[in-house]
Amino acid sequence: MKKKYLILFLGVLSMCTSWAVEPLKKPLCFVASDSMVVWGEDRSDLRTTALTVAPQLTVRPTKISVIDKKGFKKQLKQWEKETVPALNMLGGISDEFSKIQVVPTTAVIKDAATLFLQTGNAKFMDVIERSSLNALMSVLSPGELTFDKHIAAQALMNVSGMVYATDEQGIYVNLYVNNSTHVKSSNWDFIIEQLTAMPHFNRVKLRISGLKKGLQPIVMRLRMPDWALQRRDDNAKFLMEGTPKQMPAVYVNGREEFYRLENGYLVIDRKWNSGDEVFFDFPFDIQQISPEQKGTARVAALQRGPLVYGFRQPTDGLFYSKDRKIEELPEPNRFGHSVLSVPVKRLNDDSLLLKAEPVMDGTNYLWLNVRN
Repeated sequence: MKKKYLILFLGVLSMCTSWAVEPLKKPLCFVASDSMVVWGEDRSDLRTTALTVAPQLTVRPTKISVIDKKGFKKQLKQWEKETVPALNMLGGISDEFSKIQVVPTTAVIKDAATLFLQTGNAKFMDVIERSSLNALMSVLSPGELTFDKHIAAQALMNVSGMVYATDEQGIYVNLYVNNSTHVKSSNWDFIIEQLTAMPHFNRVKLRISGLKKGLQPIVMRLRMPDWALQRRDDNAKFLMEGTPKQMPAVYVNGREEFYRLENGYLVIDRKWNSGDEVFFDFPFDIQQISPEQKGTARVAALQRGPLVYGFRQPTDGLFYSKDRKIEELPEPNRFGHSVLSVPVKRLNDDSLLLKAEPVMDGTNYLWLNVRN
């Protein structure tokens, strides 16, 4: 019981504290994408989606150069003062659902990857996840290959090589996707498997195998995204309501495991055997995400896990109340992704239900007026 309360305390503390971003003594390294086999072929598989658009693409890995190290402070300051205030809730550079500025958005992903490798801070991976699954995915609609689509597809290919990173202590699990990966370096040689239906469902299981020396100390860091914690950059121009107020329970081989929180990662520091499994459920409640200022009306969009949802029909004159229950429909959309049933009212108080689908699937309308 004491352990559980300590975990909860650490979680609450993390939500109330802004971390100072400091460089690591030695930068992290991403695990090469050619070491990973991804299981699944829907639109949330970044690599498959990118290759469908442009089959000749290859991953351009992000590595830290001497120039990156020398320019770290300047790049970080630019990120905090210029980049974060420019990002919308889809992770793009532009107003939501106007024409996504693809080139600046992909530049944001590259900067975030560089800063992450030098800091190990989850907030940079939060931006990469949001930009990839919402802003850039929405660009890759079927049809003619345009310059913007090619640039967006290349960025998604690059992100597919950022799922894991390593340091001298162990492994960072940055993105959640069904895969099997061989992690091999001067320090490590093992297999890590993810069994998950993220980003559409909340359960994640990780399995360690291939250890040749029996019990082996490996520090595993699991990213807790901004939508799973009450974490927000002070300069961000959007707000998220409905974030969980406690940390998820994490189990190793069926027993609840102690962890600590560092830079947005749950840290499990233990000795591992081949066959050991980690299991946890992300909170997947519907969240309301809104711009700090958008005219005089209170408006918001909906988010579930890492995905922002939109509508295929106009939402002008429709109102949503936070006390109305949103439900998942039994039938998915044509991409196999979840569809939400959203109760709204017209100005004359007539009630109706709207279908909300992930923005990545090409919805055209985002905002709902909100009544408390």
